[in-house]
Amino acid sequence: MGQRRLGQHRLRQLRLGQHRLGQHRLGQHRLGQHRLGQHRLGQHRVGQHCVGQHRLGLVIDRDDLPHTEHAHELIGADHGDVPISVILVHSAPGAGPALHRHPYVEVFVVESGEATFRLGDERIVVKGGQIVIGQADIPHGFTNTGKGELRLVAIHCAPNFKTEWLSTPDPVWLSSPRVKPAQP
Repeated sequence: MGQRRLGQHRLRQLRLGQHRLGQHRLGQHRLGQHRLGQHRLGQHRVGQHCVGQHRLGLVIDRDDLPHTEHAHELIGADHGDVPISVILVHSAPGAGPALHRHPYVEVFVVESGEATFRLGDERIVVKGGQIVIGQADIPHGFTNTGKGELRLVAIHCAPNFKTEWLSTPDPVWLSSPRVKPAQP
């Protein structure tokens, strides 16, 4: 009976008009300082490539993003008030970034392949369809330990990359891609 009442109470809390995300009601949730529908995604910097600029955002071709041998990078700050940055990893077996850390949370969405992640002192084998959440300031890295290409999306909870390398990094994993799209 106690569980039933708790369930009913929870249902009342989750009704669309009453549920809160942080301090804002669902319909008023803010990204940065702007309400959804009023954010400035459309105000991207001059020289940034995009397929289309729409009333509520941008469409960007992955191949127009700065990239290295193993990844494409979307830096949120380069596209207005986007509060995250994203690395689209496509690495060969044996490849992966050296041990490093960030002052913010990083979420890894493993799309396909297999990787061995190091989070602090732990080693974890992850496969396509799994998600890894690395807490702020925890040393981490990963290596493609599968037989094929590793594809994952690394979501950095910051508008710019802030990385402290704890061992010598392979230059192709530095967040300063050496291949940038041509300027118009």
